Amino acid sequence: MLQKRLYIVLFVAIIMIFNFTLSVLATDSVVVETEGKAYLGDDGLVNAEKKAINDGLRRAVEQAVGTFISSSTMVKNAQLIEDKILKSSQGYIKGYQVINKSIEDHIYIVKVKVEVGRKTLAGDLDALKLNIKRIGNPRIMVLLSQKVEDYYVDLPDGLAETEMMKQFIESGFQVIDRYKVDSLINREERRTIIAGDYDLAVKLGSQLKADFVVIANLRSNYIDLRKTLDGIAGSLKSYNSQVEARVINASTAQVIAAVTGDGKGVGVNKEMAAKKSIIEATENITEELIDRISNDLIKQEKTIQLQVNSVSSLKQLSQLKNSLPTLSGVINVYFREFANELLTFDIDLEPSVEVLDIAIELEEKLPFSFEVKSMSEAKLVLEIR
Repeated sequence: MLQKRLYIVLFVAIIMIFNFTLSVLATDSVVVETEGKAYLGDDGLVNAEKKAINDGLRRAVEQAVGTFISSSTMVKNAQLIEDKILKSSQGYIKGYQVINKSIEDHIYIVKVKVEVGRKTLAGDLDALKLNIKRIGNPRIMVLLSQKVEDYYVDLPDGLAETEMMKQFIESGFQVIDRYKVDSLINREERRTIIAGDYDLAVKLGSQLKADFVVIANLRSNYIDLRKTLDGIAGSLKSYNSQVEARVINASTAQVIAAVTGDGKGVGVNKEMAAKKSIIEATENITEELIDRISNDLIKQEKTIQLQVNSVSSLKQLSQLKNSLPTLSGVINVYFREFANELLTFDIDLEPSVEVLDIAIELEEKLPFSFEVKSMSEAKLVLEIR
């Protein structure tokens, strides 16, 4: 009798835990309070506070996602559920509030109340826009080639490109105006870039101060419905559009995302059908591009290129090479090239670190002075005095 009661109690407990876990899994967001800390150095209170807030936000995401995973380990088949969470969780900041600030032993401490969301990032525009601002508000340039099979279908050549730019803007990205792009390149150069000339894409991106270049090809083909449908339905027109797109880091010429997609359209005439298919294909692929770019920027470390001009000795090279890995927020440093007094590195940084932070701290550590010649979200150019 006692053993039967124990089984009943155990069964009820398992049901309660399982229901609790389901409610956690269904929750779109959770509010947590954390502390963030930063060393109060010579760069002042403002930068220390900023670094402390970013540290608190990072800890909040870890805490929220960690709780989410821990709750799943209490149920049967916990490993399967935990694996699913690890693969699909998209922890991100939906909003935050600084509720206390203090300084102890040269450490700047902030207490923050943070709302951490768990939905797919691209599905929440407010959170997406906030995170885009936090990681430097990158600028995007779009070059898209659109081709419709039927020469007599009268649609704007820039229909798909305009639609893609519109979606990026609505998601919070800065997008470079198409007319500015076309004022610097001709049609042949545009075709060359879309065909895969990444060096030319980087050159154009640099001129327009773009951080990422999106290049895409879209083809729309007519589908004869008469072979499959009869009567009135058979008189409808149908098109299928296929699009492939790549995202290029404008500083390194590296492809950070490559996606494909399609869209279908049916209408009373070819123009209507082709337009519907083009818009659907563009919307589908842009949504995926936004998701890929956003998650890459927010969840992963970012890579910047450092160029140093007027490096006159191997000693200066060695001093730079030894100092870079010691900078705050630097994950990895890759020596790329040294020729004609020009030294190049690729540097992996934590998402919260800004290029300005690197320049300021590097100036403190090096025994020689330099001048900042140019600075962007993905590139820093210095010249030794």
